Amino acid sequence: MTFGIELEFIVAFPKDFFNPEDTIAAISRALVAAGIDSTGHERLDENAEIFNSRSEFSQWVVKFEGGLFLSDAEQAFTNPSETRTLGVEVSSRKLSYAENWKPELQTVLMVLYNFNQNGIKLTTNATTGLHVHVGFGDYNVPLRTAKNVLQFCTAFEDRLDSLYATDRIDVDCEASVNNGAHFNAGLSWHFQNNPVTDFGPNVFHWLVSIEAATSYKQLGAFFKNLCSFDIGLVTNAHYSTLNIDNLYSDGHCNTMGTIEFRQHHGTLVLSEIMAQIELKRTIVTWCHFATDLQFLQLCSKVSDPDFTLKSLCKSIGARPELVRLYEDNFSAAAEDAETARYHSALAELEAGKSGELGGLELQSSVESYLRSNKTAVRNKIYNRKMKGTYADLTTAEKFDVAQEYEWFMQMNSPHYDAEELATMARTMVFQQLNGSDSS
Repeated sequence: MTFGIELEFIVAFPKDFFNPEDTIAAISRALVAAGIDSTGHERLDENAEIFNSRSEFSQWVVKFEGGLFLSDAEQAFTNPSETRTLGVEVSSRKLSYAENWKPELQTVLMVLYNFNQNGIKLTTNATTGLHVHVGFGDYNVPLRTAKNVLQFCTAFEDRLDSLYATDRIDVDCEASVNNGAHFNAGLSWHFQNNPVTDFGPNVFHWLVSIEAATSYKQLGAFFKNLCSFDIGLVTNAHYSTLNIDNLYSDGHCNTMGTIEFRQHHGTLVLSEIMAQIELKRTIVTWCHFATDLQFLQLCSKVSDPDFTLKSLCKSIGARPELVRLYEDNFSAAAEDAETARYHSALAELEAGKSGELGGLELQSSVESYLRSNKTAVRNKIYNRKMKGTYADLTTAEKFDVAQEYEWFMQMNSPHYDAEELATMARTMVFQQLNGSDSS
């Protein structure tokens, strides 16, 4: 398995420091100087080859990224006549989970950190994201694996949402289309609004619809929704927390052969980035190797209030250090520390001694806390459940998944091939788990 990451951030710098194009080149050159094979600086180097085609994704790429901007409160700490801002994306080369990639990532982040200490500020905020691509090397992700990942993330959307900022949860495409926030639209929004999902609000209706897909393009159809009646804008999976459009081409995307996880807010913190890389590897690995029965038994737990994110991580074989990290991050001590940092930043802002770009950094941290603190995230998820914007997670009572599955397989295995049988068995169990559709 291979993966790649995209780090989005905003660079704020004195107007006479360098031109916007020089910002890209300066970061790329600094990466090269640190031993990272990078492209992005060549446009300013005489006689140099212009930009790597990235056909093999063999280099880190630094480029301008549109749609990234400071909030009004952040802009108050910049003087337009003296300060420039620029949205930047640094995307990795194709990395292998089997290689020792951590030192390389540490080097990249250290280069960015050094920029942040030299009269420039690198800021992540609500407009920036961390994207993780997961693939199978030179091979496409198998359709069965892609379906499993989409079903997994749909079934456990509420648990996974607890990892993200409030502005990355329950985004209304139609209301947000003008400011770019529609790129974070959740899976529930897409399944509730597309024209191809089987009728019904229960999560198992949606899992049955996914199960019926026989191609990557049919999976992509779940994300094609009309999100603006005024201009007729139709979304695709790139407008989602989970992007599977890279698995096929219909004219608007590249066929990278990857599943892209897009929900995480922007960050340049090593531990956060590594946790997301590891979690995405774990999800795709488990979805690839799980038996049909294991997968169905896991899905039967969606309505169990005691089946937490920690339970989910353990069930899919997450490494103990990842589980411990989430335990630590969700602890009372972690919440207290978050709150203390927030009040400290507020106090410094009120004292007004931080300077212009220093004030920008403090304001960004304050806004990050307001979006990401655990209480706010828990409240956002609770309110979503109360409003019914998640799927209905009701399951039938006293339903023995293993018994029904094994009975179905015994009765039908002589009559169908393995692929047909798997789809039929999964559909049967999903329908049985849907308490209102148990026939």
